[in-house]
Amino acid sequence: MTNRQNPPLRAEGLEKLGKLTLASYPDILDVLADIYSAVARTNAELGVLKSEKASAIEKASQSLRKEKIPAQTPIYGILGRPFYRNFALELAKKATSPTLSVSLDDLERNCATADITATLLNCIALRMLRKNIDAARKTAQALHAKAQEFGTIVKCARSSLQDGFPIFLAEDFHARACGFERIAGRLEKALDEFCVSLLGVGNEGTALDTDDGFIKAAATQLSAVTGFPFVSSRNPMDGLAAVDSLIYAHGLIKSLAVHYWKTMHDFVLMASGPRGGIREIALPAVAPGSSIMPGKVNPTMAQLGALIADGVASADTAATAGAMSGWFSEGMRQSTVVKALLDSGNLLERVMLKNIEKLISGIAAQPNYSEREAAHSQALLLVVQKVLGPDVADRLHARIQKEPLTVREALKKEALLTDERIQTLTDLKTLATPGENTRMIRHLRTLISKEKP
Repeated sequence: MTNRQNPPLRAEGLEKLGKLTLASYPDILDVLADIYSAVARTNAELGVLKSEKASAIEKASQSLRKEKIPAQTPIYGILGRPFYRNFALELAKKATSPTLSVSLDDLERNCATADITATLLNCIALRMLRKNIDAARKTAQALHAKAQEFGTIVKCARSSLQDGFPIFLAEDFHARACGFERIAGRLEKALDEFCVSLLGVGNEGTALDTDDGFIKAAATQLSAVTGFPFVSSRNPMDGLAAVDSLIYAHGLIKSLAVHYWKTMHDFVLMASGPRGGIREIALPAVAPGSSIMPGKVNPTMAQLGALIADGVASADTAATAGAMSGWFSEGMRQSTVVKALLDSGNLLERVMLKNIEKLISGIAAQPNYSEREAAHSQALLLVVQKVLGPDVADRLHARIQKEPLTVREALKKEALLTDERIQTLTDLKTLATPGENTRMIRHLRTLISKEKP
């Protein structure tokens, strides 16, 4: 049966806005389906919509998530009235049966384009944040698990590529994991700010022709549908006109992307070699071989992760420009902000999850290289300075510059300590262990001071 109450609303020109369509952004369709389901439930609860119509709308909403017709809508037209009306038209057609007629008025009772738009934006922000919270925590778990494999392997800590003190490779990975956990906690704390429903407040925030009780009940139903604890807006006009919320959401994702970028870049350098680089770790051979060097392992997955993080930073600038356009409550280019948030959130989540499998789980320690570098670090002169004084440390430094010696070898050449004490003073695992390193330094210092005449 054709629903004559639902004349098609044309959207001329949308096909010229670009090739990207909603098929690449299923989150938008999912959120719209959730919103219309919540609205239908609420109207049925208030007795202003028959329960069979509400059930038909909810069922059609779930089915429409995968339909091709709305998915063909250009992404840049998603926030215009044609998009909403055409989505609602398809939903009404899907819900209509030979024995039941569902009209646009049934779908949109107590709602307006602006309040659906504002609620849609909050829902998208929540979905992107939740995805990245989960991905960040899974990444942290993978890094912690990898750290457990490394045991007491020592590496040279580095600051700006300079020699550093010995540390455990496991602690390096634990620290990176804690960074992901910390940022995931930050994103988690921000979720409540986006759990705000604007459904029912109308286009200007005055709740024009909205049934009593709808606004609060719609927030409750939206919570039930999405799993997020929605509440009604404290100030509807602010909720409709705010342009900063999505920028805040994107900024949170960018903070995660920055930490991910640093981790990926560090992994590339840590795995550099196989002979001319640092070579503290070896990355899995996802893309082995090279046209110029047989046996080379290209760090493609780490580079991919860094490139995605680069894209998030670029998208943040585009999102800001979009949010700063328009006048009063009209966000002319809010679709740019939504696209940036969806691109950044989805791509960052996907690469983090993929790299758990393709990168992190396959990382292998290279103790022969890492412990050799730690032993050669001139930062060990700091321990000499603390135990034997700055003059001795300076003398050893001068000798190391002239001869290819480690600090341990230079101490033996100078015959300043017994071999046993030199071994104790330069023991890498002791130096890398908090507490033990301090006790060792103070014990040797006490012994030496007692032996002085």
